[in-house]
Amino acid sequence: MGLSGGGCRAALLQATSARIGAAVIVGMMSTHAALRAAHRRLSERYERVGSPRSYVGQFHPGPHRFDARMQDSASGRLGEWLA
Repeated sequence: MGLSGGGCRAALLQATSARIGAAVIVGMMSTHAALRAAHRRLSERYERVGSPRSYVGQFHPGPHRFDARMQDSASGRLGEWLA
């Protein structure tokens, strides 16, 4: 689980390590429009391979943060994926 640069690190670690079964990327360096476009592409690809619940994209208004509500959501999803 990582915020901002830590989100990039979480994504790279999950993609390159068989020991890491799931990752939560909380924000990355990009524009809002680019993130929305990436979300659409990822959703479509996960749907196409028959695993739509393996990817979740959520967008929250406000500044660069990872508040309690967002943490609860991320923790719940990780709990599902890693159960």
